[in-house]
Amino acid sequence: GIYSAVIPTNIIKLFDETPIKHSQFKVLLGHFIEQLAEAAEINRTPPVFVYHAAGKYIVSDDYFLLEAYKELQRMEIPCWVLGMPDGQAKDVKGPVSQDQVKLVLGVEE
Repeated sequence: GIYSAVIPTNIIKLFDETPIKHSQFKVLLGHFIEQLAEAAEINRTPPVFVYHAAGKYIVSDDYFLLEAYKELQRMEIPCWVLGMPDGQAKDVKGPVSQDQVKLVLGVEE
């Protein structure tokens, strides 16, 4: 199932660090930081998709969003966790229903 949780930033890792080393990454990251800062002002921060593996939470796709949270020095990040979160996660809710999964993933029927 998919769970909603708040995860400490220091245990969230990138699946692959190669994309963040690309010269254009930092340029595009600035845009994400601005958007995230605006969303935080109205308490609408978007969650990062992660999965749990070996005591860490892995981001396989939301690289810009994770790095924007880090740049804003967030100690914890709202996440959608694929699979049951461990004891390091806070405010765990779920699993979400099948209808909610479609909303989370942005899938239309």
